[in-house]
Amino acid sequence: MAFKPAVKQVAAAKVGAFGDTGSGKTTLMAMLAIYLSKTYHNSAPVAFQDTEKGADFVQPYFDLEGVPLLTEKTRAFTDLRDAGRRAIEAGACVIIDDSLTHFWMELLQTVKGDARRLDIKKIGEAKERWAEFTSNYDRANIHWLVAGRLGYNWENVDIEDEDGKVKNELLRGGSKMKAEGDFSYEPDLVLELESADDPNAVDYQRLRKGKRVVKVVSRQIHTALVKKCRVRELNGQLFSWPDKAYKKGDYVKIGQRFDPYFKFLNIGGEHVAFDASRNSSGLIDNTGKNDFYRNKKLAEIALEEIKNSLGCVWTAATGKDAAIKTEVLNKLFGTHSWTAVEGMKLDVLQRGAQIAVAMKTAAVKQMPADRDAVLALADEAAKFVDEKAAPKTGEVPPEGEEIF
Repeated sequence: MAFKPAVKQVAAAKVGAFGDTGSGKTTLMAMLAIYLSKTYHNSAPVAFQDTEKGADFVQPYFDLEGVPLLTEKTRAFTDLRDAGRRAIEAGACVIIDDSLTHFWMELLQTVKGDARRLDIKKIGEAKERWAEFTSNYDRANIHWLVAGRLGYNWENVDIEDEDGKVKNELLRGGSKMKAEGDFSYEPDLVLELESADDPNAVDYQRLRKGKRVVKVVSRQIHTALVKKCRVRELNGQLFSWPDKAYKKGDYVKIGQRFDPYFKFLNIGGEHVAFDASRNSSGLIDNTGKNDFYRNKKLAEIALEEIKNSLGCVWTAATGKDAAIKTEVLNKLFGTHSWTAVEGMKLDVLQRGAQIAVAMKTAAVKQMPADRDAVLALADEAAKFVDEKAAPKTGEVPPEGEEIF
């Protein structure tokens, strides 16, 4: 793979929203989906994977705005994993998942099976399965909006009590979406939603008929805090809107608040999150063993072959002459240090081992008489090995080929 000039290859919105009950997650996702459909896709259908009846309550919004709503009522992780492909095949331009929390819990339960508890191995398996979804989520050329329940990060903290004793306690940290722990890294835009009393309204509006209270009305607002946006203009922004009956066109004001992100996208163009055709499978051999440890073992074998083969040449020719040993090492590897040889790449060591074996075989047939003969033998063995490694085009080495 080679580096090339950068071009914008992000064409699909990836949005995540989380919050407590009643915070407006489903309503916001519906209005953003309508906004994307009508603004960029000529009112193309929206697909809604519904785990908790939310689609039924927002369907009137879609009907009012003339955007077809397609639904799947499921909590099966396998349906979530392949949802992008099926939504595109159905002609949808946006897919909503609400609530993502249910899909994660269903996956954990499936992996757990009949076991009494979820151990670390099973959680790891669930995370591997979940990664199949996140890969599809990132790469799918469809706007993908996900809503999840409110969760928290938990941290072990050492706390000193009144007596000076330190205790380790589990304390609640920052908020996040209640799903697989790393999912919040995937969306480009992450929103935390809350509901609250409208600070601009009278506490309670009392509607009376004479002196009798007929109805008490409380005005609520929804807020969306931008926890993360890859378009920095939105980072940290806080938006609010009143909780009221939906009217035709309400989606516009909501969608426009996130225009800096939507307008940045190359909507309708090529969407490439990463090249999924590339992987590191070459690190594992066909027996399933890790390539690193296999190569380490092969390097050890090559080093042992070099030492043993050259040892036979030393014995035959020069006895205990240490100087000639380092000269041969330098000829073969460009260094006088055996420690440096041990750190060389596998292909260099394997070539050196072949040369050493060729020298040993030749020395057994005719022992080199002196230092010059040993060095000449090293040159001839290296030439033989290199020529054998690179045969001429169309040339087939004869069977049982003799050493030079």
